[in-house]
Amino acid sequence: AAGARPAVLRREQAALGDARVTALLADGAALWVGTRSGLARVGADGAVELVPTALDVADRLTPGYVASLLRDAGGRLWVGQYGAGVAVLAATDADGRRRFRRLGAGDGLEPTVNALLADAAGAVWASTDAGLARIDPATLAVRAFGAPEGVHIPTYWTASAAATGAGELVFGGLTGLTVLRPDRVAPWRYRAPLVVSRVLVNDRALPVAPYNAGAGRRAAPVTVTPDGRARGFALEFAALDYSAPERNRYEYRLAGFDADWIKSEAGSRRAAYTNLPPGNYVLQLRGSNRNGDWGAPLEVPVRALPAWHQLPAARGAAALLALALLAALVQGRTALLRRRQRELQAMVAARTAELTAAQARLEAIAYADPLTGLPNRRRFNDELRHLAALAGRGGAGFTLLLIDLDHFKQVNDTLGHDAGDALLAAAAARLRAAVRESDRPFRLGGDEFAVLLAGTTDADTLAPVCGRILADLAAPLPHNGAVVRVSASVGGAVAADGDHEALYKRADVALYGAKAAGRATWRLAAGR
Repeated sequence: AAGARPAVLRREQAALGDARVTALLADGAALWVGTRSGLARVGADGAVELVPTALDVADRLTPGYVASLLRDAGGRLWVGQYGAGVAVLAATDADGRRRFRRLGAGDGLEPTVNALLADAAGAVWASTDAGLARIDPATLAVRAFGAPEGVHIPTYWTASAAATGAGELVFGGLTGLTVLRPDRVAPWRYRAPLVVSRVLVNDRALPVAPYNAGAGRRAAPVTVTPDGRARGFALEFAALDYSAPERNRYEYRLAGFDADWIKSEAGSRRAAYTNLPPGNYVLQLRGSNRNGDWGAPLEVPVRALPAWHQLPAARGAAALLALALLAALVQGRTALLRRRQRELQAMVAARTAELTAAQARLEAIAYADPLTGLPNRRRFNDELRHLAALAGRGGAGFTLLLIDLDHFKQVNDTLGHDAGDALLAAAAARLRAAVRESDRPFRLGGDEFAVLLAGTTDADTLAPVCGRILADLAAPLPHNGAVVRVSASVGGAVAADGDHEALYKRADVALYGAKAAGRATWRLAAGR
């Protein structure tokens, strides 16, 4: 009603599963809420549905940080997550169970997704830590876009994306902006010709020109003669698509010998055969462009001449010996296969443990300062935007404090960088002790720190907090027989609205005011 005070709805961790909200999406009168742990839905009646998560259930949402939410043209919900790719809400059962379709590394999608946008044609675009990706909403097929496609920003920021009125999609990243015009994206249709780059017969190199007759035509034949132990041949070949050669695909097949095509790595591209049975064969080679589109195959005839032991008389004698050794060979082969199976299982287990440890290390590097253990600037930016957005919508107020250590450079210059590192670690510990558990200290870099004071908005409450911070940071620090003494300057600003950038600038101006007043003091920005 007109003149009525707005009601503030606050959901704590018990209702949302995690109080740290990272993404929001309106769903009619309801609201989808992404957090650092998963997903919840707040209905029009205020009831909260916590979407179940599980790693080992294929059609459930993966637990973890929700970075972006999107509803496509068909009304489906898309969820972008750190380390888990994209999950699409495929169906909701009659009992209310949500069923998701996951897209990740196995589908060609970098698992760390930062933002999701839909283009005018309905396709979904994702910014990741490895470039951009386009997802077909009908088939959920993923197409990655990197440097070969003109995407030169390797890593993108969380929630840094927008669609323009001209149909462009803009993604912000580590080194700037990527402006995407989806209607101009065309598939790479270049059909790369295939050439033979090296020929070896019985370990002797031959000229390659006779074997490059052209794609779809037969080249000069390769003749393999009995030549001691070096009986065989090898061909190296390449597809001439240099835009992204590491993505080219290669296969070969010796018709009359191989039952199917054999894959070859892009870094080797080598077909090699030794001890071929006598006979006539055709070596078929094929390569693709960077998108995996095959070009016309190249065919090279191969003729293997028999050795003396491959003549009929020698074969008869060898058959008698083979019967005697067959039983022992089968038994030994079985034992070897079992041993290799055990070795393979051990390798898989070790690799899985390595990947799990690597993921944990990456998460720690992404959000924590390695020297002090405090949250780093990336975590600070996320939480500052979050608190400012809440305050702008009538939520609880807060205060931002920016803290610089005075004359820190003199410590490094006189006592060395080890003393400076010890001082920074001690300052972080003292800063934790000087604030409440609900307050959040951060290290922004160098000798710069910050504190987000939750629920603190007036000068009378701030005065003892800032005084305690200044006193604790000014305490002397013994180090290697010397005593390190520094002071600190503090600038603060109380959140006035949802503009986190303006709040930061006001606190920074207050910090410079504290330094101009002689340092070792604090100043609060005027007004809100």
